[in-house]
Amino acid sequence: MIFEQKLLELKIILDKKLEIFFAKIKAKDLFIDHSYKVLSNYVMDGGKRIRPAALIMAYQGFGGSDDEIYDIALSVEFMHNSTLVHDDIMDEDSLRRNKPTIHESMRKWFLKSHQDKNHSGTLFNGAASRFAATAAICDGNVLLSLGSLLLSSSKLDAVLVRKALRTYSNAYRIINQGQIMDTLLELNEVVKEEDYLAMAEQKTGELFKASVKIGAILAGADETDIESISNYAGLIATSFQIQDDIMDINPKMNKGHEIGSDIRKGKKTLLMIKSLELARSRDRKLLAEIMTKNNATDEEVQTAIEIINQSGALGYCNRIASDNSFEAKKILGRIGLKKEAFDFFSGLADFVVERKV
Repeated sequence: MIFEQKLLELKIILDKKLEIFFAKIKAKDLFIDHSYKVLSNYVMDGGKRIRPAALIMAYQGFGGSDDEIYDIALSVEFMHNSTLVHDDIMDEDSLRRNKPTIHESMRKWFLKSHQDKNHSGTLFNGAASRFAATAAICDGNVLLSLGSLLLSSSKLDAVLVRKALRTYSNAYRIINQGQIMDTLLELNEVVKEEDYLAMAEQKTGELFKASVKIGAILAGADETDIESISNYAGLIATSFQIQDDIMDINPKMNKGHEIGSDIRKGKKTLLMIKSLELARSRDRKLLAEIMTKNNATDEEVQTAIEIINQSGALGYCNRIASDNSFEAKKILGRIGLKKEAFDFFSGLADFVVERKV
């Protein structure tokens, strides 16, 4: 497949760029130096590099040819990982891609060096958890600033770089709005499909959109093409998120954490929303009860998955994702991209629906 071959080619380049980038960062303070190594491992361990690859292909697809774009593309990978670090804290996940999250690594470091003790604060009940969350929040912020530095120090056209930097900063604001919306959806007993899709467009879609927009902007693309490639990215991002939700209940897919994580957390994904809408009355009530538990057993999670599979929600979500992919490819046909970029983005539209990891 052309897309997968090109993505692997770009991933190899980007991974090497990341390795070189982190190798240059040295801190005099031993813990800060350790913190950068933890960040490096977190970013380097796994990750498909889809967003920086999309930035590069948009840049080259609209006629850009400067090799500096490979370094600039790391900016969106840093932003992506910044959001993941913070997301791990909010979800209280100890694993990401089957490896320790940043706050879990920091908690382990604390317990090796210090004795945990009760903490009488309003948010934390232990010194280790307070330190871990604090250090991880700061590390997530550091990642974002590294991305900003890469963009702002670029030697490409200064006017275009400023425009790209505004896109970068604005994307982070919108992504965080989406995260707030996601948190609020968990509190609502009833969530509408349009509410979920509006959240996903901001939380997941905005970084996809920013990635291709930054590449197009730096290549000097006109506003019509920038808007079109952004609309394309928004559609595939929604498909990506829906497929991510589906993968959460499939034991054959590798999400890097226990199956049914969204069920255990009571997340109102599109899959859950449609299951609660389409399931039989008795099943609907049982599914709702399981989702409101803070400590659902493995057996209860499996029961919830069976209800979801029988409800017809899975087919509905797959159709939405496929329709979005189809519409995205129609938009591509109206953009004057170079062939290699066109083939890449066409393949990406298929990949987000078919992916297994």
